[in-house]
Amino acid sequence: MSAGPSPARRQRLLLLLSVGFGLVLGAAARGETGAGPAFYQKLARSDVALAWAAFQDVLESHLSRQSGTWANGATGNEGSVTPLRTYRIASGSFCRDYRERVTKSGRAIAHSGTACRNPDGVWIPVEP
Repeated sequence: MSAGPSPARRQRLLLLLSVGFGLVLGAAARGETGAGPAFYQKLARSDVALAWAAFQDVLESHLSRQSGTWANGATGNEGSVTPLRTYRIASGSFCRDYRERVTKSGRAIAHSGTACRNPDGVWIPVEP
């Protein structure tokens, strides 16, 4: 097992995650659903940050059917991401089908989708 990305790669990944997070937040604020699940629209920014970080971590490092979770003590909201299947597409990119659940104010909402790993290592949700 590798020791993880180099400091330069880690810095680049953090920058890409920040940009991706900004895109998700901007789209959610405009009511667009193309940059992530529609239920992100109704979450606090801090929830979206935790959900996006968990999404990236789980799809990158968890086995299929092994869930990862996040929880925000400030809002009381929480969620989970579960990879369901991993495969490689013709371009050579890895993709994963996943199920995501968010509980906001005691109400659970689920979303299933597919995300593919871009060349920089960021998992991007694929819209049908």
